[in-house]
Amino acid sequence: NNCGTTCSDSFSHNMEWLTFEAITFMADALDASQPFFAYVNPTVPHGSDAANSLTTWNDGPYFCAATPAGTITDDWAQACDGSMTATADFSSLCSTCTMATRNTIWSSSSGSCSGTSDRSLCSGINWVDESLGAMYDFLDERAALDATMIMVFSDNGHAKATVYEWGVRTLLHVRYPDGGIAAGTTVNELVSTIDIVPTIFDFIGLSGTYDTNGVSWKAIADGSTTSLDRTEIIAEVAHDIAVIRHDIKLIFQDSTNANWIATSGIYSEYDHWHTEFQLYNLTVDEGETTNLADSDTDSLSTLQALLESHLVAVATNDGCCSVPMSLSATSGSSEITTFYDCGALSEYAPEYFGSKIDASDCTATVEGTECAVKCATGWDDDGDYGVQDTDAVECVGGVWTSASGWALTCLHFDH
Repeated sequence: NNCGTTCSDSFSHNMEWLTFEAITFMADALDASQPFFAYVNPTVPHGSDAANSLTTWNDGPYFCAATPAGTITDDWAQACDGSMTATADFSSLCSTCTMATRNTIWSSSSGSCSGTSDRSLCSGINWVDESLGAMYDFLDERAALDATMIMVFSDNGHAKATVYEWGVRTLLHVRYPDGGIAAGTTVNELVSTIDIVPTIFDFIGLSGTYDTNGVSWKAIADGSTTSLDRTEIIAEVAHDIAVIRHDIKLIFQDSTNANWIATSGIYSEYDHWHTEFQLYNLTVDEGETTNLADSDTDSLSTLQALLESHLVAVATNDGCCSVPMSLSATSGSSEITTFYDCGALSEYAPEYFGSKIDASDCTATVEGTECAVKCATGWDDDGDYGVQDTDAVECVGGVWTSASGWALTCLHFDH
């Protein structure tokens, strides 16, 4: 890389490559009649200038065969390599899957955005939309669109690396007709990215024991209920913490541990940046310009108490992730199981058991289980009656481990 931080010698963004690989993954799963989870993470509009990939000037041109893995020679890329006006050929996977040419994507931003920087942002969003459209076309052609839960969300807004609304409040679009989510459904409840895992588990009917910070919003998405049992959510960046309710929000900025991640171009837009306690009425002040901490002391005290409770919970890990995980779910004819259950210890190491071994302490089988295996009581070869030795075993990553390396030896003689 001879371009410093501004570009790469052979690669910038490549949404055609990402799209083709995502569709290939889904196709392989569908061909095998297997459920799938595809985490598709576009690089645009993040990172280097999209103009480098969508135009033949700036630091480009970069064509569709240029990837971090090197120049690819797959058939799909040959159709668009070396040209900004040719389309990628996804016909080997899908007859209807197409993406607009790079030139078209760049040109489409001219009517709504001006300047290279703004046009790169707008074009990057259009490029993501083209990619998502191709994946929709693939799932539709395979008659799997309505049976696939599709979530589209973002990691941050304009005020990146802050807990202000424009930093942490982002879009969340979900499509899942077969899951009971009707078109046009709008949810106004407080939800967070930490809710995604429990929500997916809920939709696929996963059973077992697990614990997360989040809650499932399945019931409000499918219309089973109208509200969540939640009064606030927490957002954190660096040492900054926000306690957010529907209408009121508290921001705490640690004066001794200043946020070093946000850039001056972002935080200069906020008059109360680095004020320790900031209280905002989101109903009338979504831009968070008027700090009510001195005037609305009741709300300040209420949210400060919630903040303190959160800090205590985080410090003690209370209420999160202390439950051993044992998960299973059925999708169609496929049984999905996880590695969190080690199974019965006697079945895992049958040669380790017999009349001389007492494993009555080891009844649980889920991740994190710790127990003791000991020699059965009786007369040993020294003429002593009692427990000769013990071995500590633990279920880790779905596998039983033994402190002795499964080398506990019991000498048991009845007299």
